[in-house]
Amino acid sequence: MVRMNTKLLGPLSLWKHAWQTYKAHWKILTLIALVPSLFMYVGMGIALLGGPIAVILGGILSLCGAVLFVAMPIAMIGAIRRFDGSAGAASLKGEYAFGFSLFWPALLLIIIQIFVHIGSGIFLMIPAVIMAVYGSFSLYGLVLEGKKGIPAIIHSFSIVSGRWWKTLGRIAFLALPYLVVSLIAAGLAFVISAICGLTAHSSGYEVVRALTSAIANVFFGPVAAVYMYKLYISLKETVHPDAPTVPFRRWLIAFLTVGALIVVAIPIAALTIK
Repeated sequence: MVRMNTKLLGPLSLWKHAWQTYKAHWKILTLIALVPSLFMYVGMGIALLGGPIAVILGGILSLCGAVLFVAMPIAMIGAIRRFDGSAGAASLKGEYAFGFSLFWPALLLIIIQIFVHIGSGIFLMIPAVIMAVYGSFSLYGLVLEGKKGIPAIIHSFSIVSGRWWKTLGRIAFLALPYLVVSLIAAGLAFVISAICGLTAHSSGYEVVRALTSAIANVFFGPVAAVYMYKLYISLKETVHPDAPTVPFRRWLIAFLTVGALIVVAIPIAALTIK
């Protein structure tokens, strides 16, 4: 009997793979990450000019940016899969076309996860953290396995099952360099604002802070996506075949129901109070 390999890639190996992939394909990965932020911040900048036309145009561009933020992670995963399988060069248009082909299933998945987070978060946040780790690879299940909605989250649970702490540790390791990059971005925003004479909490300072944060995310986002992709593949290759998905499904539906009820109850309560 062949013994299944259950050894996950370590965080340093995951980071090494992520950095090598980013160095080899940084141009297209950066462009994919940049497009939504570009629409969003250009729209915000135009809206700040004032006037009804500027506000409408800025709102339209910002809305386009929000839509692109849904398609962007799918496009990113599609490009990384292409590089990982040596399937040829990726293009910005082609990857975003793929991203929009899964736009509605991705949006549904986002809504489900928001409801689950709200529903599990009312219990001192501990269940919310547990569910968040188990559901970390739902989008990868959608893009790479074709699973939609609740089955995508259950698929994510099935590959994490039995390795929750190991998965959390690897995700936490990824968060450390992101924290460093965020601190650098915040420091840069402070320096630029000081040079330009902008005071804290002013609109100018907020714009500078948002731009430096966006630049940091455009750099770090692709690296993080490759890291999580490699972790997903490693988890899938070492998956425990008998993951107890039935109890998880029950908890998932329970938290989803509670979250949906809370979201519906809040506006009703607000109207009732008025």
